[in-house]
Amino acid sequence: MEEKVKEVVKSVTERVIKLLEKGWTKGAPARRINYLPCYPDNPEAVSWCLLGALDKTKRELNLSPTFTEFINDRLAVAAGQRPGFKEALAKKPYLRYGAVFNDLMAKDVSEVIALVREIQA
Repeated sequence: MEEKVKEVVKSVTERVIKLLEKGWTKGAPARRINYLPCYPDNPEAVSWCLLGALDKTKRELNLSPTFTEFINDRLAVAAGQRPGFKEALAKKPYLRYGAVFNDLMAKDVSEVIALVREIQA
């Protein structure tokens, strides 16, 4: 990977991790304090799923859709290598791979953060 791309990937993933550490959720891109779902960039959001955190970061940094897909592809490859992923995907084949991992496989936020850290290299 080119050095500039590595820098941007690191910047994006660090921001995603900070959001996830602030608050993590499943089953919705983001949630308010009353647990109601909301858009990831809603100022009332207090927790995000993996893809919600990525979407908020994409908007804040004004990333191109192509670059966002690049990040999503890296997440898909990393998630797809996890034991049990194919079985989880079979349950919800219409979900993006990151959502399958976040919503169906991860037991806590540390597992999601570990996946994000994996794609930083």
